[in-house]
Formats: sequence, structure tokens, C-alpha cells
Amino acid sequence: MAVGRNGLRRRRTLVALGTTLFLALATMTVPLIAGSASAKLAAVATTDPSCLSAGATGLTAKIVAHNGQWIGYRYVNATGCDIGIYVGPGVHDVTIVHDYVTGANDHGIFVQDTGGVSIRDNGVVHNGLAPNKCGTPPCIAEDKAIELSGTHGVVVQGNLVEDNFADGGIGVSDDGPIDPGAPSSGTLHAGTWNVVSGNQIIDDAFGCGIVVAAYDAGAGVAHNLVRGNVIIGSGPGTGPFVGGIVVAADTPGTFAWDNTVAHNRIYSSLIPGIVVHSNAPGDKVWNNTLRSNQISNNGFEGPPNDPTVPTGIEVVAEAAPGEPNAPTLANTTVLYDTINNNAIGVWLCNEANTQIVGLQGYTPVSVESC
Repeated sequence: MAVGRNGLRRRRTLVALGTTLFLALATMTVPLIAGSASAKLAAVATTDPSCLSAGATGLTAKIVAHNGQWIGYRYVNATGCDIGIYVGPGVHDVTIVHDYVTGANDHGIFVQDTGGVSIRDNGVVHNGLAPNKCGTPPCIAEDKAIELSGTHGVVVQGNLVEDNFADGGIGVSDDGPIDPGAPSSGTLHAGTWNVVSGNQIIDDAFGCGIVVAAYDAGAGVAHNLVRGNVIIGSGPGTGPFVGGIVVAADTPGTFAWDNTVAHNRIYSSLIPGIVVHSNAPGDKVWNNTLRSNQISNNGFEGPPNDPTVPTGIEVVAEAAPGEPNAPTLANTTVLYDTINNNAIGVWLCNEANTQIVGLQGYTPVSVESC
């Protein structure tokens, strides 16, 4: 879910990711390009003859993983490649740990149609510098710094995801005729039982912090866990760092169900802190749980069905009156979330059977409906 906005980057110091983080890289200087986002994108070369083909994606990668590979303690300079590290269909039991991945045109790390992959304690910083962004096909719908398409049981834990300029931070999606992570079509696979946990997602431009989204009818996203992450955006009304967490069915006839968003800290997003969305005709979103999240200083999305003032959580089906085969959204559970510095705590529109229990913090309006 990309958001196109302009603005200047706030430079931050790489924070520690555990006592052993990047010891081999401690003396390296990572080049950053000064100036505006547009100037940075224009300054980066987009091709490099040393890049490898990333399977059938139509993209290139600096590293293409093989079965059982351990990729650790590496400085992966992916300048000129579309992807830093690519794990392709059926390539399993791969561990990506304590790497620093930077300079890719699109994704720092992209995992597709496989399982048993662990992405832990890496710095995925300053990627998305010449992105294949949607608007002019072929394009990448979810051009996240770390993207999982059609995966099952992949763990993304303890990473720093910062200063990426394609489309936000971390994405979990299905795969199929629309491959959300690549300009070429993929093979039909749901995105299930993935874990995105304990990551720091800071200052990632033009897209949301974490997105769990369905794009392919017959696949969908289910049983994914987004837990204990810290997501920081630019703050409401500014940019370009969007922040926030989204669970959504995005294209017609797609499903998102039984996903859990828990114990995250979500600050200063341009959108509501957590968005549960059913977006297109025939979409079905149900049985998703939001639990014990801390949400503060967030934004909004706007008419016709979304709030127009800062909001902590929104649960919305984008249905028009009398629309045939309208998207549906049902049985969302909101448990013990803490919401502060917003005008509305929880916004509901065109949903059914949302349960709100133990809402904490202070907002002038705790719950509002369209």
C-alpha cells in the first residue's frame, strides 16, 4: 500500500540490534546521498553487470540463495541490482542473519513461494533507490524493503528497517497472477503463518510500515502474526514516512482472515495507526485480532468511508451504497489497545460484529462510526 508524498529525510544513527550486531562491519562507512528523496533516486545507477537473475521475477539480485544456505555477517551492497538478497520458489531452510543490506533498486530482501526461511537481526537500510513503482507498468505493488510473497512459516525478527525509499518497510502478501513483489506474474500461493516480530521500522518512505495484504483470488493472507514491532513515521500531515500497520484485501475477490496484530508500538503515522481494510468488490476480511498495541499521534485517510481526523484504529470496508458484490469485513476483535493523541480511538465503517474490549488511553471520541 504505497502513499506518494514529498519531503525530506531525517537522518538517524543505526541503532544496535543486539550485542553481537555487525561486529565485522563496525568500522565500515555506509554512503548516504544527501538531499531530497527525488535527488537521491536520480543519483543511483540502476544496472550492474554483476547482478544475478532473480528467477522468473524479471528482477536482478546481488545474492540468490540456495537450499539450506546460511547468509550471515555480510555487507551486501546491492547498488545496481533490484534486490539485495533473493530467496526464490522452493528454496527452503535459508537463514539470513546479522547482514547489512543496502543500495538495492527495490527490495533489500525478497522471499517468494517458499517456507522455512529466517530473517533475523539484519540492517535493511537505504534501499528502494530506483524503484519499479506502480504507475507505469510493469511495476511492483508491494515494493517493501523486506517483502514476503506467497510464503509460509517465514520469520522476520529483530531487524532494523530504516531509510528505505520505495514503498515502506515490511510486506506479507500472497502470490499468483499478481505477484505483489515483482513486475512479473507468480504462481498461486497464499501467504500464511508468517511471523513479523520485534523489528524497528523507522523513516521508510512512500508506503506503510507493515502491510499484510491479499492480491490474488484463490490465495489470500491468513494466520500471520505481527507482534512487538516499533513503527515510526513522520507524523500526521507531514511526510514522506508513512508508518502504520495495514491488514487488507486489496484487489477484487481476495481474502484476509485470522491475522493477529499484537503488542506493537505505532507512533506518528500519516495514516491511522492500524488499518483493517476490505477494499474491492468480492473482498472478504474476517476474524482478525488487534491486541495490546500502543498507538499514538496518528493520521487519517479521508472520504468517503474513512475518517477525516487523526485516528488510532480504523476497521473499514470500502463499500458504496447499493454496490453489487460489495467488499465485506466482519468479526474484528480489538482487545486492550492503548490509543493516545488522536481525535478518534476506533473508527468503524461498513463492518459487522467488531468487538472492542478494554480500550485504553485517552481520545475525545473513543469509538465512532461512519
